[in-house]
Amino acid sequence: KMEETELPLWLLPTGASKPATGSIRDLGRIIGPHHTMFLMNSEVVRLLNPRRQPYCTKRKDDEIRDDFTTQMLTPSQFITAIESYCRPSYLAKAEDGSVQAFGTVLKKSQADYTLDSAEFAEELPELKRVLRSPIPSAGDDPAELFFPSPGFNAETSVFLSMDAVRARPLPPTPENVAWAKAVLGHLIGYGRGDSFAYGSPQDECHSFARFMTPFCRGLMDWAKGPVWTFEADEAGTGKDTLADLTHVQQTGAEIGYSPTTDVEEMRKAITSFLLAGGSFFHLGNVRGVFRCSPFEQASSATRTHCDRLLGHSKTLNLRNEAEYSFSANDAIFTPDILRRCRRIFQRWK
Repeated sequence: KMEETELPLWLLPTGASKPATGSIRDLGRIIGPHHTMFLMNSEVVRLLNPRRQPYCTKRKDDEIRDDFTTQMLTPSQFITAIESYCRPSYLAKAEDGSVQAFGTVLKKSQADYTLDSAEFAEELPELKRVLRSPIPSAGDDPAELFFPSPGFNAETSVFLSMDAVRARPLPPTPENVAWAKAVLGHLIGYGRGDSFAYGSPQDECHSFARFMTPFCRGLMDWAKGPVWTFEADEAGTGKDTLADLTHVQQTGAEIGYSPTTDVEEMRKAITSFLLAGGSFFHLGNVRGVFRCSPFEQASSATRTHCDRLLGHSKTLNLRNEAEYSFSANDAIFTPDILRRCRRIFQRWK
C-alpha cells in the first residue's frame, strides 16, 4: 500500500499507460512552477542555498544569510531531487483486480533520458543569472529602471537572493548626488586615517569605476567589463581589501582564488566557478610572470565559455558574464592582459 502523501503522483514513462514524451512533459509541468529547478546553459540545474555566516562581524553569531548557487544535476541527484515535487509511481492491478498507482523509484536510465529530453527542458523556466544584489536593467522608457524582486523574475530570467537588500531609487537632485558622492568618497576615496592610498588620481578614478561598474551591468546588457588589477610595489597596502569592497557589497562575501599558471588547474577552476553561477573571479597575490591562457580566454570580451565536463566527453557552453580581477606585487603580465585591464596602483602613505 502506498503511503499517504500530498505530493502529486507522477506516472513513470513506461510506455504502457502513457507515451514517454507525455509523461516527461508532465514532470516538467509539476516541477517548473516551483522555480527551484531551471534550464541554464542548456543544462538542467537546481538552486542550492548553503547558508553561511555574513561578512559583517558586528552581526549576531547565529545570524546567517542566503548564498544561492547553481548545480548541474546528474542522473543520481535527479532521482532524489524529484521526490520533493512528486511521487513517482506506476499503474498496476491490485489483488482485488482494480488498477492502482504504486510508488516506486526512478531508475538511473530513466533519469538519464529525462534530463536529456527536450520535452522536459521546454517546461522548465530559463535561468540566465543568479544575483545577490538588485542590479537594475533598462525599462521600456528611456529613464525607467527595472529592479528585480527577491526570488525568480520570469521577465528577465534572473534569480535574486531572497535576503537581498531592497533598492530605493532616489531622484538625481543636486542634494542626492552630493550625498552619494560623499558616501563613495568616504568608502574608497583618498583621505586621512584608514583610507586607501592611491598612486595617482587616475588610480583613484579606476577604483571608483570598479566599484560602480557592477551596478551598471544590467544597463550595459551584461556586456563584460575590463580586467581589474590591484597592484603595489609592497605587500600590505590593502589591495585585496579594496577589491573585496565590491565583492562584499555585491555578494556579501570575500572572494579570492589561488593564482596558478597551471593551465589545467585554472581551466577547471573557471569552469567550476561558472557552473555554480559565479559573478566575480578574483585571484589573490599574483607574483612574477603571470601567463595563463585559460584566464586570458575567460576574461576576454566573449560571453561564452566552452569546456569539456570533467569526467565526461560532453562539451559545455557556459554563460560567461563574470567580472575578472586580481591583486599583484611586482607582477609581469602578458600583452593580452595589459590591453584589457584597468590598473589600480596603491602605495604606502
